[in-house]
Amino acid sequence: MITNLSVTCDFKMMYDYINKLGHEIQVLRISIIDKTKLKSNNYWLMALVSKMPALKVLKMHKPQGGKSLGKDGYKFLQKGLNYMKENGRSLSKISFHQMLGPESSEYLYPCLKLHEEL
Repeated sequence: MITNLSVTCDFKMMYDYINKLGHEIQVLRISIIDKTKLKSNNYWLMALVSKMPALKVLKMHKPQGGKSLGKDGYKFLQKGLNYMKENGRSLSKISFHQMLGPESSEYLYPCLKLHEEL
């Protein structure tokens, strides 16, 4: 379901999935979605990482021909990671594959510094 999110953009199904199975998922691999195709911009990133209590490993990648995460994508990712930290949870690994862009040098570190176990 999550692997098809970039194609279907069915967020109702994604939230149902998170509510039913999110407490069991420890490793999550997601593809970056072109925010111009979404009403909610990159808000889905915050919802996804903050509502999965067992999440320990986050693997993110840019699809071939896709766009980088961008400033607002990092903003929502950081908010989600902040919520994780506030709830006493942290990630042990984050993997970025072919998705770093010009914004990464400024916005990536604030996301990563929240989780000392990385």
